[in-house]
Amino acid sequence: MPNSIQFPLLLLLSLVPVILCQESIVPAIRVVRLQIDYENADISSVQKINKWNSIMRNSVMASLRFINKHWLICGEEEDEKSPTDCGKAQVTGDIVNDHHYQINVTFISGRDPVKNAKVEATSTVFAVSQIGLKGGIFQYTNALKVLGKPSATLKFDEAFFCYRGQSLVEGDKCHLCKAGERFDDRRNGCVKCDKGTYQDKQGAFECKKCAEGQTTVSTGSPLARDCIQRCPVGYQRDSTGTRCLPCPIGTFKTADLPLCVTCPRGLSTLSVGAKNSSLCSIKMCLPGTFLNITTLECEQCEFGLYSSEYNGRICKACPVNTTTYQKGSNSITQCESTDQCRAKTHRCHWLAACFDLPDEDHKRRYFCKCRPGYIGNGFHCADACDNFCMNGGSCVKIGNGDARCLCAKEFKGIRCNTQVPSGVISGI
Repeated sequence: MPNSIQFPLLLLLSLVPVILCQESIVPAIRVVRLQIDYENADISSVQKINKWNSIMRNSVMASLRFINKHWLICGEEEDEKSPTDCGKAQVTGDIVNDHHYQINVTFISGRDPVKNAKVEATSTVFAVSQIGLKGGIFQYTNALKVLGKPSATLKFDEAFFCYRGQSLVEGDKCHLCKAGERFDDRRNGCVKCDKGTYQDKQGAFECKKCAEGQTTVSTGSPLARDCIQRCPVGYQRDSTGTRCLPCPIGTFKTADLPLCVTCPRGLSTLSVGAKNSSLCSIKMCLPGTFLNITTLECEQCEFGLYSSEYNGRICKACPVNTTTYQKGSNSITQCESTDQCRAKTHRCHWLAACFDLPDEDHKRRYFCKCRPGYIGNGFHCADACDNFCMNGGSCVKIGNGDARCLCAKEFKGIRCNTQVPSGVISGI
């Protein structure tokens, strides 16, 4: 329908809906406009008639009632229609020029097809009105005859409207805001009721406030019983909405706040249940530190302890047989085994054995010893026979892995490093 049609605002406000159905979609209100043009009107005579607008309106209303007597176009059953009204009709008249007068009729209409009031027949509002026009219905009273014969074809518009608290969907249907919602004029749609309010009816345009001292767990509450007692200052509801819990460390809640809010950046509270922002006076301790309650200063976690949380009040001990080897550890992953041999975190050579020693002064301690048959400091091991025997001697290992040399006859000694005198060799 063209945007030119304007359904009178006062008429809309007078239509207060009584919503009894439980469906969220209902038919929209159909509004039609009939435009009748009198292009050979005696305008000078019209201007001389006292109270012309009232006379003209009453005459047009009489014409509409005549049509509605035979065809139910006014959006009402015949036994329900007002004898002086037709679908909240609004009638206006305008002088277009010296010979042209225009009448606009806007009213709530029934949906097509409309029924005949006397016989089993149907038609459309436009068709019935057009037939009435050609039959002289808009000259039904003598008052309208001063306008002359109307144009052969009337102009017809239609539009669909919803009551306040509803939104138009699919062109000709109205969506009712469900319980727990209200209609927002600015958004032209439904929004959830705020916390502390509820709505147990459909199609509402405002939500009901909970009683003094009560609120709701969340937005969109559809029942009055959703209103529960507010938590005291410094407390908020848990995730189930059944218990009031103190605000965690680093947060606070005043009377006007629905939830605990975080302290300004870098600040915290001394304890839980803070009631206002002035209690955010403690420096926030970072992971790896804790708050010393006596000095109110952040201190590093000692060896063997860690803290992975902000606002920590204590440092946690590492698991059994593990420790940290630096202060200020901020993760359990920094807890290392105190047995470097078992944890395989030692630096012993692969040909050496590792022997764990008690840590000393928070330093790792273990001992590396090369395996039998090998020599070195434990961090580097070499075969005991490598370059051990000299002067062509052969190296063999005895039971404990020690190296022994089998010397050529000209040499002797542990490493065959001493030459035997020639006379001794020959036996001279």
